[in-house]
Amino acid sequence: MINYFYKIFLKYYIKTRYEYKNLNIISSKEMFSRMVSHQKKMPDFLGFGIKLVSSIFLILFCIKKFIKPKYSLINAINRTRASNILTLRNLIRFHDSLFEVAHIEEKKIQNKSKIKFTNQTDLFDFIIIGSGPGGAISAKIIQNSNLNSCIIEKGDNWKNKLPDFSYNQMLHQYNYGGITTTLGNANIAYTEGSTFGGGSEINSGLYHRTPENILKSWKKTFSLKSTLSDDLSPHFESIEKKLCVSYFPDGLLPKASLKLKEGSEDLNLEVREIPRWYKYDNDKSLNGMKMTMSRTYLKDYKNDGGMVFHNTKVKKIKKINSIWEIHLDNNEKNEILRSKNVILSAGAIGTPQILLKSNLSEKAGNRIQMHPTIKVVALFDEDINSKDMGVPVHQVKEFGSEYSFGCSISSKTYLKLAMLDHFNDREIVNDNWKKMAIYYVMIRPQGYGKIKNYPFFNDPIIKYHLTNLDKRNLTNGLKLLCKILMKAKAKIVFPCVYNSPIIKTMNDINKLPKVLSMQDSSLMSVHLFSSCPIGEDKKKCVANSYGKVFDHDGLYIADGSMLPTAPGVNPQGSIMALTHRNIQKIITPVS
Repeated sequence: MINYFYKIFLKYYIKTRYEYKNLNIISSKEMFSRMVSHQKKMPDFLGFGIKLVSSIFLILFCIKKFIKPKYSLINAINRTRASNILTLRNLIRFHDSLFEVAHIEEKKIQNKSKIKFTNQTDLFDFIIIGSGPGGAISAKIIQNSNLNSCIIEKGDNWKNKLPDFSYNQMLHQYNYGGITTTLGNANIAYTEGSTFGGGSEINSGLYHRTPENILKSWKKTFSLKSTLSDDLSPHFESIEKKLCVSYFPDGLLPKASLKLKEGSEDLNLEVREIPRWYKYDNDKSLNGMKMTMSRTYLKDYKNDGGMVFHNTKVKKIKKINSIWEIHLDNNEKNEILRSKNVILSAGAIGTPQILLKSNLSEKAGNRIQMHPTIKVVALFDEDINSKDMGVPVHQVKEFGSEYSFGCSISSKTYLKLAMLDHFNDREIVNDNWKKMAIYYVMIRPQGYGKIKNYPFFNDPIIKYHLTNLDKRNLTNGLKLLCKILMKAKAKIVFPCVYNSPIIKTMNDINKLPKVLSMQDSSLMSVHLFSSCPIGEDKKKCVANSYGKVFDHDGLYIADGSMLPTAPGVNPQGSIMALTHRNIQKIITPVS
């Protein structure tokens, strides 16, 4: 019944948006198909909630329509968009977001790698669950030791068919289609990779070594062994060489990125260019390629005979005597793989979910952290954006790892998404997107979330809590970011906060609230970690310093979940260096 009402609501919503703006890029039928197919990838609890609230909205509209015959759906949607009823407002905002993502001239791409399973009597030395940076590096080092292994990957192998930061990439290479959120006192929209190569395939490729102060705090608080800079330096160096970590060619830095540099230097703030794992054709061109896992470690792994099972989800793992059984969810009966050792590299959500469903750790998922981020859109008088601009690389590091500022991917679609908190102004993007860019403030939080499995839902729910200090840091960071951009001669700055003032002068910054409302702020994160921290402190950690899960021989963790706390920078460098160190320790007794 709920599905029936929801389909009616969605059809009328699309019809209303098309009529309101006279849109005709793709048919309303195709738009309905896109939005439905995208929603099928969402977490089931979120999908159910959206359908339920949509049905309630439709019923309320029908009642109002009966009382006031001239009351239109356009009127109802616009009133709801401006409503103080958070649940209904978020409902319309969600559909507006999905509409903007789906409403582009891209044909849906289909791809399906064939799954060929081995004989169930086969026994592997190692099975790696997940092919992101942790899983990819683990698999290659294991293979170099002449040990028998395979990778299980929930996503497909797209072989670089999908353009970076496109609708199709979001639909096919992001976990949950890129649409999910935390619950609790802060609704943080988060994204993860779900594809061959994991997060390395979808991120911007910015690279950081773990800050020394973070490594020292991990050693002190979690009794983490041998992870100071001198210990990890050779592992960082090995990764950097393999991934061709480098800076932009001289004279080709993105203009939007340089605007952040200009405003920061005017305020005497430390700003620096961040290197990327990117191989340029030469020092005078942006041509080249991002050195993702599928182009580096995984390519070598497969070329040397490595085995990968795509489109395969792990339901649970179980130990029988000394052998691990991996139970698979592939729509076939009793599909089980067997191995002496298992490496969990399913990500900050996937790894604790497997541990919880397998009853292997009570601490898994108890302290997941993210880097909460809030964005602004800046409009300048000059062109600073283009389709071939490249990835912005400047970040403000004046405040160490506690919080930082940067410039984000600023495609036309992404700009419209960022402008949804200023819905009536979003059409400015159509004619002015070359003069616009997205900037962000990212904090290293004190707060954290918990991953929970609930009856009737297959997908986990994250309840996240931000502390008062987190809220103040986000607020102060947002105000300083606006100041930086005004110093960079921005004409208008649009904070991604519902009903917030737009910033045209320095004095307008004072109109922002003393402390942001977390429910009105469009928070997001692309960095997830710390759900299964490593260290020697058993009261705080799920696994030891080298990733071995406590009380379970032959079970290891190698992904973002193992980071003890938020690193304050892009975490993939930390994940790769720790994995590179840990896996060599793990295979020593096996070899």
